[in-house]
Amino acid sequence: MNSKIIVALEAMTVNLDLLDAAVRRRGHHLVVLAGEPSMYLPDGQEVDLRQCDTSNEAAVRATIDELSGELIGLLSPTDTWGIQAVALCEELGLPHLTSSAKLEKLRDKQWVRRTTDTALGRSHDRSPESPHILKPRKGTGSQNIELFPSLGALHEFIENQGLNLDEWVIEPYFMGPVFSAETYTRNGETTLLGVTNRIMSPEPLFVELVKTFPHLHGTPWEADAGAWVREVLRSVEFEDGFAHIEFCETRNGLELIEINARMPGALIGPAIEQTTGIDIYDILIADALGEEPTPIIRNIQGGHSHVSVYAENVGTLTAIEGAESLSDLPGDVGWLPAKAIGARITHVGDYKSRIGNIFATAVEPSLAQDYVMAASRLLKVTVSGD
Repeated sequence: MNSKIIVALEAMTVNLDLLDAAVRRRGHHLVVLAGEPSMYLPDGQEVDLRQCDTSNEAAVRATIDELSGELIGLLSPTDTWGIQAVALCEELGLPHLTSSAKLEKLRDKQWVRRTTDTALGRSHDRSPESPHILKPRKGTGSQNIELFPSLGALHEFIENQGLNLDEWVIEPYFMGPVFSAETYTRNGETTLLGVTNRIMSPEPLFVELVKTFPHLHGTPWEADAGAWVREVLRSVEFEDGFAHIEFCETRNGLELIEINARMPGALIGPAIEQTTGIDIYDILIADALGEEPTPIIRNIQGGHSHVSVYAENVGTLTAIEGAESLSDLPGDVGWLPAKAIGARITHVGDYKSRIGNIFATAVEPSLAQDYVMAASRLLKVTVSGD
């Protein structure tokens, strides 16, 4: 084994091989600490995955101490473990871009909402009879988000469930198409890598069904969105690193949904490289090693789109049919499973019930979306109930 090690405290569950490749190019060795290594199948099979109770800080520290080799970098491109990873960097004297204290603030959706509203002069005093959202103050992955037809119904739910309001955020429900801006910032200067078009499930769920990148690139719409995103990031004094900013276009303009101080998930990471030539995995490793940043040049080379396939009921995944026919379609269509046959599906309604992704590419993002939507009709997933 190479004597110089970079540790990832959990990671995106797909495309781990791209992160590993960025480490190998530098002649180093990547070790991924994972609570459930099976979550990283199938593309992480060649990566050095080690089981560790990543919810236990002492267990993580003990595992790191047992590594044989020189630890030169530590990172986590996730919401859940990002703060813990930076805190360890601070303790061990390893390079990092943003302090754990600043990441704590950015993870707090209440702080982000109040700070951005104040800085941007936004007011959301809506009628109590209008729809509102209740979501965890430090949530991730669109989990535990509840939609209510009125503020009264929301407060009745809080009372009946005995919820502690300090742990939750109440927000207006913004109606309109949903997007995410993928950005990279150094020394306060933000580069817009592109905008992802996100097609969501019918209400009241918030499951991401289709993502297409780079949406409306090179247009005045993208330029306006980019200017608005930079203003949002300046309002929270975001100085360095990747950010994934989810927003909604309402009839009154763009509205912030949330800021995630990390790179985008799912297949948008490789989509950025395929369609812009920017390798965000390489940038992530460079930042973890404290390397000097290099200029980012966006060279649009087509579009990407993917459809996420979810289990509709709990049980056991027994069959995935139709993947063999995808190569007959236009768009270099492919299937990337997130779960293996035999996997247990314990609940539905969020990203944890995702079976896999169908993806396609084309000369334009909209055509890639047409291709992948057609391909998604061929795939059938069977989950046998218990």
